[in-house]
Amino acid sequence: IYTLSLHDALPIYNLLQIRTFPSKEFYDEALEDGPDVMDQTKRSWHKFRCFGPFSFFDIHEGKESQPSGSGSWVNVDEVEFVLAMYCKLVTGYPELKSSSRLAIISPYRYQVKLFRDKFRETFGVGSEKLVDINTVDGFQVIGFSFPSKP
Repeated sequence: IYTLSLHDALPIYNLLQIRTFPSKEFYDEALEDGPDVMDQTKRSWHKFRCFGPFSFFDIHEGKESQPSGSGSWVNVDEVEFVLAMYCKLVTGYPELKSSSRLAIISPYRYQVKLFRDKFRETFGVGSEKLVDINTVDGFQVIGFSFPSKP
């Protein structure tokens, strides 16, 4: 999501929407966009707020539960909502269905498993190539970085 500037050790985010919150909350609004970032990252589906480059949804009717024998949690309503949003997005923009330019980040390991199972049930065996699904920790391990407070 960002690269570090070696001069001041502040992250340079590649999207305004991703940069705004941590810049305001943790870095006294000192984070900056990289050069030409808006032109490089703008996509036609971003005109819809729900399909922005970085979207959060509050599924307040959903209930978290801890499956028996699991140390993790799951919210089935969130999984169903995200699957419906994905279907709507790729219906309008079919080029996204054959790429892995989308990611789903969940705080719960068991919920990641349910996401993967539901995508496999819905889209078939190769569904892992459609969207990256992982925990925050899982994305950090594979090279995505989230800033911590300095």
